[in-house]
Amino acid sequence: MTNAPDWVSFYARRNGIAPALESVDNGKTMSWGQLEQRVSALSGVLVSRFGVKRGDRVSVIAENDFRVFELLFACMRIGAIFVPMNWRLTPTELSVLIEDCEPGVLLHDEIWAETAQQLVRLADGEITLFGWGASGGEYERAMAAAEPLAGNWTADIDDPTCILYTSGTTGIPKGSLVSHRTLLAQVENAFVDCLLGLPGSKYLNPMPLFHAGGLTTLCLPVLASGGAVAFARRFDPAQCLDWLVDPAREVTHFNGSPIFFEQLAGCSGFGRSGFSHLKHAHVAGATIMDSLIDQWADAGFLVQQFYGGTEMGPSAMAMPLSRVLDKRGSCGLPMLLTRSRLVDADMVDVPIGSEGEILLAGPAITPGYWRREPTSADWSDGWFRTGDVARQDEDGFHYIVDRVKDVYKSGGESVFPAEIERALLEMPSVSEVAVIGVPHDRWGEVGCAVIVAKQGDRLTVEDLQIHLQGRFARYKFPKEIMLVDDLPRNALGKTDKKLLRGRYAALRSEGARKVDQATV
Repeated sequence: MTNAPDWVSFYARRNGIAPALESVDNGKTMSWGQLEQRVSALSGVLVSRFGVKRGDRVSVIAENDFRVFELLFACMRIGAIFVPMNWRLTPTELSVLIEDCEPGVLLHDEIWAETAQQLVRLADGEITLFGWGASGGEYERAMAAAEPLAGNWTADIDDPTCILYTSGTTGIPKGSLVSHRTLLAQVENAFVDCLLGLPGSKYLNPMPLFHAGGLTTLCLPVLASGGAVAFARRFDPAQCLDWLVDPAREVTHFNGSPIFFEQLAGCSGFGRSGFSHLKHAHVAGATIMDSLIDQWADAGFLVQQFYGGTEMGPSAMAMPLSRVLDKRGSCGLPMLLTRSRLVDADMVDVPIGSEGEILLAGPAITPGYWRREPTSADWSDGWFRTGDVARQDEDGFHYIVDRVKDVYKSGGESVFPAEIERALLEMPSVSEVAVIGVPHDRWGEVGCAVIVAKQGDRLTVEDLQIHLQGRFARYKFPKEIMLVDDLPRNALGKTDKKLLRGRYAALRSEGARKVDQATV
């Protein structure tokens, strides 16, 4: 397969009038030929106006838009590194990422213009803003006057093509690298397990492009096959369902977290119309409930469970379509170019049926983190440590059991208790606190703050959320609070969160002096 920087020019030459991108919101389309013209123009702007060169970071904070795709491929053509920002984070959180990757240019849309300006003020280095609005703005004026830069890719195949940020277990952000070689391996994995490579593939992307699930899981593999990507600024269940069932839209591929599939199944009219063109849909970010699998199966489509993460491919395991119903609860088998092991605390392989941490290796796995040396917490003799515990059955299928560490996922987004705990300990009424992920019907998990309050003080969920407002994205806010007399501790005197999670139900019914829940 040709390298990613050449995809646009390749398909522009082969079938320039074929659609490459389509906006769900306004119905506008962009052909491969038009995309090539736009990428060439933007490449020229970045080089001549901003001096962008190989290895430079170029960041963007914007909702899904044609221009985000243009920037991605322009960065590839120049050899620069594309760094999308998570607009769900606060300016304070984003400023940490900006300081880490040090982009020379920050692109933005009209919606996030004010945030972009705040980031420039917060940054130590010099950052140039370059934005667009409803009428085009500075971006379109520059594009109109640009001297196009055709393909002459000079980067090495092991150079990073993008940085996708994930947080460490302490809440400190880490930039997961995707090299050109890594990207090609990820595409090859997707070709096998996502039924790609045939003409006419069209992916309906419900996720933001700063997310690995929205960018590299299906979006880039579909484009690599010469297919088209339809995108929306934000996920709207009713709108999305209309596209999935409408034969005229010809949507063949879809993915999302369990809550996406749940909300789609809850739409009026779900199940009345078939999915005549849909060939592949998979869920990731959490394990899908059996009842939801059945609901989709009754509507005429089998949803496949995938497993992965930002550093992992992002998909590392996939459920074969033929085993969806008889291997419920499993995330499937390792993908073509991904190897896996289950190990104990001493990094020794565990027997079939036993629980162990998932280790992964292969060309689709991240080569490392931006400006961070490999550590034993992340790597073991060339194997990536996922921090997830699973067991394997006699057929090789994997079942996620728990996380080695305390990270939990709410709506498919990782939440790191340590950073929330540090913030809550600043509250005058809080003596001790442990934040744990607890089951939730809609979001998979939500945060519960188990607190030892100072004598006589009272606390509510609202108190906690007011304190955290503006410091963290709302999905990180604890949705429950329990006041207890003390926290369980292990032999080293550390809070025993494993025991705390096990006692959660009992604490709610008996042990807690107060239980307060937010509406979510």
